[in-house]
Amino acid sequence: MACAGRGRDIAATHGGADTDEATAHVRRLSADKRYVRDVR
Repeated sequence: MACAGRGRDIAATHGGADTDEATAHVRRLSADKRYVRDVR
């Protein structure tokens, strides 16, 4: 499961997190079923 992309970028930019922290944050959200990628 790749967590790279917009969710990580948003967490890094607006949350002030570095890349590793942002990736971990998105993974936690995904594991908690609080983050789902928008597939078009």
